[in-house]
Amino acid sequence: MAPASVAVLLFQVDQSRNFIHDDLVPALSSSLTREGIANDLFETTLPAIDSPDAGDLSSVDALADKLRGRYGVCAYVRLWSEAVFARLRERLPGVVWVYLGDPRTAFEGTDHTITIGQVGTLVAIAHAAGEGSAVPPEAFVIPPVALERAHTADNLVRISVGARRSPDRPAVVHGSPGCAYGQDVRANPHFRGVPFPDSTKVVLKGCSFCATGGVPRVPAGETLASVLVQLDHILASEPDTARIQVNDQNPFPYLVPLVERVRERAQRPMEILIETRADWFLGAMPVLERALQGAERAGHKILLFLVGIENLSQKELDLYNKGVTVEENERAIHECRRLRRKYPKSWSDTPAAFGFVLWNPWTELSDITLNLAAIERTGLGEFRGQIARSKLRLYPDTALHYKALHEGLVIDRFAYDAMDSARRYGYEAEVPWRFKHDATDRAYGAHDVIYQRIGKHEELKMLGEIVRWLERHPERWSAPAELVAREVVRAMGPRFAMIRHTPAVTSPPDPRSRRGEGEGRGATPPASDREAWKRVGDAARAAEAPRDVLLAAGLVASGAFEVREPARDDASVSVPRLEEWAFLEGIKPALYLTVARDEAPALIEKYREFAVETVHYARTRDDVTDRRERANTPDGEGTHVDLFIARDASAARRAWEIYQTPKGPSERLGEMGEILGYPPCCVRAFEALDDRSNNTALRYAALARTVAEKKGFAWELNNLFAHVLPSFPCTYGCERAVAQARAVLAMFARRDPQGAERLRARLARPVLYVDHARLVGLAGARRGGAAVRYDTVVGGLSPEPGAVGARFERAIAGVFARGDGVVDEPAALRVLAGERAVFTLARVAPMLGRVFPFGI
Repeated sequence: MAPASVAVLLFQVDQSRNFIHDDLVPALSSSLTREGIANDLFETTLPAIDSPDAGDLSSVDALADKLRGRYGVCAYVRLWSEAVFARLRERLPGVVWVYLGDPRTAFEGTDHTITIGQVGTLVAIAHAAGEGSAVPPEAFVIPPVALERAHTADNLVRISVGARRSPDRPAVVHGSPGCAYGQDVRANPHFRGVPFPDSTKVVLKGCSFCATGGVPRVPAGETLASVLVQLDHILASEPDTARIQVNDQNPFPYLVPLVERVRERAQRPMEILIETRADWFLGAMPVLERALQGAERAGHKILLFLVGIENLSQKELDLYNKGVTVEENERAIHECRRLRRKYPKSWSDTPAAFGFVLWNPWTELSDITLNLAAIERTGLGEFRGQIARSKLRLYPDTALHYKALHEGLVIDRFAYDAMDSARRYGYEAEVPWRFKHDATDRAYGAHDVIYQRIGKHEELKMLGEIVRWLERHPERWSAPAELVAREVVRAMGPRFAMIRHTPAVTSPPDPRSRRGEGEGRGATPPASDREAWKRVGDAARAAEAPRDVLLAAGLVASGAFEVREPARDDASVSVPRLEEWAFLEGIKPALYLTVARDEAPALIEKYREFAVETVHYARTRDDVTDRRERANTPDGEGTHVDLFIARDASAARRAWEIYQTPKGPSERLGEMGEILGYPPCCVRAFEALDDRSNNTALRYAALARTVAEKKGFAWELNNLFAHVLPSFPCTYGCERAVAQARAVLAMFARRDPQGAERLRARLARPVLYVDHARLVGLAGARRGGAAVRYDTVVGGLSPEPGAVGARFERAIAGVFARGDGVVDEPAALRVLAGERAVFTLARVAPMLGRVFPFGI
C-alpha cells in the first residue's frame, strides 16, 4: 500500500504589520518529496482576535473540504487556537494528526508530536497511516535533519484557502540560524537563585525570553554562499516574488552582496526585509548605507521590519538580559528616521513591527510611566503597532519561564483573554502567566475593559490616565478591573471624550445615495476643532489599502485604479533657514527661531554679537497635520527652545517677556509681529483665528481667504512644503508679503543662484495639498479652462517623508495617471483625459485635498 499523502497546515492572522514566517516548513516539504512522500502546503488566514468576525471559522471549514479524503496525515505548525484544531478534527475523522513542535504546546487529540526536523519520523508516520498500522517505536528516535541547511530547494508553492488571503507574504532567505548574542543569564542579578534544570534544551544565553539565543554564527563565507543560492532558487522558481525576508538577526556581513545579487538577477523591483538588534544596527551603519545606495540605483527597497527595542525602561531591559541601554534604543529609532530622509527612494515605507514588550509578570507602574514618556518622546508608534497591549510571550525552556515558575507566576489560563498574544498575532501557543504586582494587573485589566467597551482609541494616552489614577489610589489596587475602569473614566471627565475617537472609515459611502451625498460633507474642519483634526491624523496613520488612504483624506474613489510610484522631484533643493540670511542682510529687524534643545547652544554661539534671549519649552506635535502644542519649562528642560535675536537688546528682551507668559504669544500677536517685521495685514488675519497651533489648518484658512478675495496665487508665497517667509500670509496674493518674499529670494539668488532657481522651479507649480504629510506637485502644469493640466505627479515634497505620505502619493499618482487634467470643485476632484472626465474623487469629511494653483 502506498504511503499516505501529507498535508502541512500553515496559519496566518489577517492583520497588518505581521511578518511571521514559517521558517523551516518549505525545506521540510522538499525533504518529504525527496523521500517519496507526496505532500502539499496549505495556508489559511484567520481573523484577528479583535476583529468583528473573530469567531468566524468558515475558512477552517473550507480547509477541511480541501483536505477530506485526500490526505491521511495532517501536520500542523504554529497553531494558537484550540477551537480551530477541534473543528478540523471534527470535520476530518480518521486523519492522523502530527504536531511539529514542543509537545507541551500540542493540542489535545494530537496523535504524534515531533520536531520539525524529524523528517524520517514523519516519513514513517506517513507509511504507517497508508498501511493502517502502528508507527514502529524506533521511528521516533530517528535523528532530526538540519533543515537550516536544506533551503536551496525549498518548496515555495502554497495553496491558499478561504475568502481571506494572507498579506503579501515574502519568500524567506535563511542566513545564520538563531541569534549569536550570548550574554549569560546566570550572571544577571535578576536571575539570582532561580533553579535551572540540567538540560541542554534550556537556553541560558542571549535575551531571557528567547529560545534561540547564544547560537554561534556560521562562518560568513558559508552563510553568503547559502544565501545567494537560496535567492537564486527563489528568483528562478517564483519570478513574481516581490518581497524577500532575510531570516538572520545580523545580516550585515553579507547584506551588500545580497543587494548586488538582487540588482543583477531580479526582474522587478524588490523589497528586502531585514531584522536585527539595536546595537548591531547602530554598529553597521556604514554597511547599511552602502546597501541602501545599491538598492536605490536599481529601484529596490530595504525594509528594516524588526529591531528588538523591547523596552525603554532600563530595569526592564536588564530583566530581558538585552545588553543594551535605553539611550541606544532611542538612538536607533532616530537613526531610522535619518536614513529614511537620506534615502527616500530605497528606504521602504512599509509599516514596520519593531520588537517591544511593555508587559511582563514583573512590570511595575513606574516602568509603564517611563515607557509612555519615552514612546511619546521618540515617536516609537511609527515603527510598532498596538504598543499598549504588547506583552511577554512566555515559552518553555527560556530563562524567564523558569524565573516565573520559581516565583509562582505561571498559571493555567490568562486572567484576561487579550493577554493571549498567540491568538492576537498568530504565534505559537504560549505559557500563561500572571502579574506579580496587583497594581500592574489592574492597569492592564482596566485598559482591557475600556478597550472592550469603546474599541479603538488613543490607547497610550488612556493607559497613562489609568496608571496615574492607580498611583494616586493604592487603596484600589485590589478592586476588580471593571470597577477600576469605571472610576478612572469618571475621574477623567471631559478628557475621556478627547482620548476616545471614532475609528477610520473602512468603506466609502455610496456617492449615489442621498445619505452619501449629504452626510459627512461640509467644510474643512476649522483650526479650533482639535478633535476633528486628531481624527484626521489618526485616520491617515491607520489607512493602508489605497482606497482607504484616499478616504482618510475625504476622497471617495469612483472606480478601480492601480497605485503607482510618482515621479521624483528634479527641482529638489535643500532650503536653508532663509530668515537667518534675511536677518543678517538687514531685511528682517529681528529673528525668531524655534529649535530642538540640542541645537540651541550652537546658534547662541553663532549670534553672540547680537542680543539673544531664550525660552525653553516642551513641545508635542502631530506629524500628519503639524499641529503643535507647547508648555514652558525651566531653562535646560523641555524639548525645544525659542531664540529671540535682535540688534536692539530691548526688542529681544520684550519678545522674551511676551513668550515667558503662558498666554503672552496669543495676547501680544500684534506687538510680536511688529518686532519681527511681519506684514500687519497677515498678523491681523493670523490673530483672528481661534486656534493657531495647526499649520495645516492655517494653510486652508489662507486658501479660503484667497479664493474669497479673488486674489491670485503668487508662487513666492507657496508655503506648503518650504518657507520663504516665516510668517503665514493673509492671502496667497498679499502684496506686502510678496514684496518681502521677493526681497528674500533675491538675496538667496545672490548667495546661491543655482539653489534659488531650483527653489523657484519647485514653488512655481500647483500642489494638491491634503496636509503636512500628504501632498504632491503637478509638473508641467498649465491652465486649460477650469482645469489644471499636468504632465505628471511629483512626490517627495513633504518635509517629513514617511509611510503616510508615501501611501498617499502612490494612490493619488495612480488616480491622476488616468488623465492629464484635474478640476477642483467643492464636491469633488474630477480627473480629465482631454475633455472627458475619466475619474471622480467625491468629497466627504474631512473635506481635504485641494489644488493650490501656484505658478499658473
